Amino acid sequence: MCTIIADSSAFCRECGDDMNPHRWNLGYTTCLECGEKVARKKKHCIVPMHKSNYTVITDKRDLFRINNKSG
Repeated sequence: MCTIIADSSAFCRECGDDMNPHRWNLGYTTCLECGEKVARKKKHCIVPMHKSNYTVITDKRDLFRINNKSG
């Protein structure tokens, strides 16, 4: 049986609204609406590495250093 502890600081760090205590206890610091907005701001790209596997790239500067074998 899980016990939900009501925390007085269970407020969204983005908008300041009250959060669901279940979500807060799971470690989230944003409400669902703000969490969706933050997630949509993140950009990533999947790049095949030479003679290797696919790699997730989140920083555009890393793409310039990936293919160091080309002329």
